[in-house]
Amino acid sequence: MAKPKPNRSRALQDRLNSLTSRYGRWRNKSHAERLGSPLERPQIPAGVGVGVAEKAGGTGGGIASPLTEQPNTRVFFDQPITSSDGLFIFDDLVPQTEKYTDADGAEVVINKANPYG
Repeated sequence: MAKPKPNRSRALQDRLNSLTSRYGRWRNKSHAERLGSPLERPQIPAGVGVGVAEKAGGTGGGIASPLTEQPNTRVFFDQPITSSDGLFIFDDLVPQTEKYTDADGAEVVINKANPYG
């Protein structure tokens, strides 16, 4: 007669049970009992204060948002856009310079790189 095969699931269950029996004393305690009491810390006293908002002032330049585009101030490159293989030519002109006015009334000029080299 053949020897019976060991029951693998029973062996696994026995091994798992051996682990829980070692640490079973922790399993029966509540979370607070396992952690212990927290360290005593001094209380933070109550306070009252008032914040005063100030307008941010720029000292080193910069642009104040929002920007508003000035009408009819765009300057365009005088060449149309050509695809990299030269097969397509687009008549849309690429803006070279755009002028805006920032929130403080200062003029902002954006000069774009030449896409044609």
